[in-house]
Amino acid sequence: MIYTKKPSFTDTIIPNDSCHPREHKLAAIRYLSNRMKTYNLNPTSTQMEYDKLKEILHNNKYDISILHEVSNTNNKERKQDAQRKKLAKFTYVDKETRFITKLLKNTVVKIAFITNNNIERLLSTHCNQTQNK
Repeated sequence: MIYTKKPSFTDTIIPNDSCHPREHKLAAIRYLSNRMKTYNLNPTSTQMEYDKLKEILHNNKYDISILHEVSNTNNKERKQDAQRKKLAKFTYVDKETRFITKLLKNTVVKIAFITNNNIERLLSTHCNQTQNK
């Protein structure tokens, strides 16, 4: 059986040079890597999938070595850490947010990044501007 992707699949992920949290960037790479490992693919299809993943990384300005970093992250360890820690949400604002979260790295506080450009905010801003005209 030859594995093919849906025609709607694109190789667009968050580019490495964008101003997004590293965790958000790694999420797509982790997903693609896990998908390649969990599907029951023959060796040829696995190699094709791996080559496509490398192409996606290259097109989005990532170093291929990031695959090793993502692969070495153990899901079980992440789940155990998440259960022990308390959650704090930060709106991601580039270097300032990263500095604060580094201070909390070795504490019981687990950091989650959020953005302020969600659809609810964008729609409410648009509606308010329309009503004021």
